[in-house]
Amino acid sequence: MELKTIVASVCLLLATACSSGRAEPQPESVGKVSSALYESDDANCGAEGYACLNGRTCSNSRCLPAWQPISTDGAPAPRHAAAGTTFNGKYVISGGCPDVGFFDALDSVAAYDPATDTWEDLPSMNTPRTNHTAVTTNDDAATYVFGGSPTCGGFSDPFGDFESFDGGSSWNTVSVSGLTLGFNMAAAPVGSSNLFIFGGATFTQEAMVQYAYGDPLTNSWTISNCSSSLTSACQRSGPMDIYEDNGIMQVLGGNNAHGNAPAVLNYDTTTDGWSLWTTLESPYNYQWPYYGAPSFMGDLGAAYGGPVRAATSGRRRFYPDVDGHVRILDMDTYTWITDPELPQEGDCSAGPAVWINGELIRYSGNCGGVVSTTGGRYQPPAPGWTP
Repeated sequence: MELKTIVASVCLLLATACSSGRAEPQPESVGKVSSALYESDDANCGAEGYACLNGRTCSNSRCLPAWQPISTDGAPAPRHAAAGTTFNGKYVISGGCPDVGFFDALDSVAAYDPATDTWEDLPSMNTPRTNHTAVTTNDDAATYVFGGSPTCGGFSDPFGDFESFDGGSSWNTVSVSGLTLGFNMAAAPVGSSNLFIFGGATFTQEAMVQYAYGDPLTNSWTISNCSSSLTSACQRSGPMDIYEDNGIMQVLGGNNAHGNAPAVLNYDTTTDGWSLWTTLESPYNYQWPYYGAPSFMGDLGAAYGGPVRAATSGRRRFYPDVDGHVRILDMDTYTWITDPELPQEGDCSAGPAVWINGELIRYSGNCGGVVSTTGGRYQPPAPGWTP
């Protein structure tokens, strides 16, 4: 057999592009993040040797579309009003409601690994929860859930304890003395192992002004109320977003039961002091960051989107909308950019979103009264991009 015939046979068997004389373009770095969803880097999108595969086109230095579906094989039962966080590089979704209406909350927990596009079941929480809060310390030592209600469609007394998960076989119950836990509290990691917890609403649906700052591993906390001179501005329940800027916790959005709070509230972790940006209002209107929930008295379980507590090196934050649009907030100018891209046609994934390695990940959620069965991952444009 001639050498040419042998090579051709091997190429056919291995399904390689031998005749082209070069390998297919490989994923490059997008900014500082490597991703398999991009077929070229921002500098080379559309250039010779870099192709947008699967029929996608290059626009604004991007291979479109940016939204891609995630696997639903092995995914947890669809739900809304769940909590999402990251843990060990995975998207962790916990609790929530199995349908729209009056139901018992779920206690199940699952993790999605964006590196392998696979799901795994994690140990269930000790108690079912919905409209609760989930947060993970920056050192990834443990992830925590707290607050919330055991029932859907009507609020019951919230739980009085934390639950923590460190990757073992079960969740542990942690009591935090002096902290009133409620619905839709906000939390963010600070430093290596500390957490900042703020606001929330009580069973009577009154927004609180309390905060806690401390180390959940040692259960050491500073627990107090926001400055008495700022009570009206501090009275906020979620959904709200907390952003850390060099030790300053910026509280954006939130709800005081009379509409979304407009002003940006600041807490200095080094001085234990509060201040309000009176000359600069939060860019949130009645539909950001939670769409369809202009007041706490409304059905937060039917709210869409949700805060993503992460920012890029370009100081931008990303808020997904129910229709697949993404609102990009410039943290330096407090102005909005709207990414015009949509998810796959007919897709709606409005569940809690998290930020992992340069992507937004979200799953399920309430899509106009129907609980979604899908999930999506979104790659934002590079810093400096404008539509």
